[in-house]
Amino acid sequence: MFMTLKCFTTPLRKVNQKLSNIYDRNETITYINQELAKRNILQKELADILNITESSISYKLSGKRDFKLQELIIIADLFDMDLMKLIKFIEKADE
Repeated sequence: MFMTLKCFTTPLRKVNQKLSNIYDRNETITYINQELAKRNILQKELADILNITESSISYKLSGKRDFKLQELIIIADLFDMDLMKLIKFIEKADE
């Protein structure tokens, strides 16, 4: 049904560090939680799909930890939507 993207783990380490600076984590988490509820997907099911523990997904969905880019890609695919729609980017003011 769904494959995890383990090959992305190492190359995206630097991207993951900067990802939290370019998107609104709270809006994205709210949107993910709404979609999970709408689709009747349990946290345990999402954790299994992402190949992480239930406690990890709980921390991520409560905003205590950041999602990795590859996890957001998988979630966007699960919801059958574009990654850009899933992630709520922060618009930076002109400097």
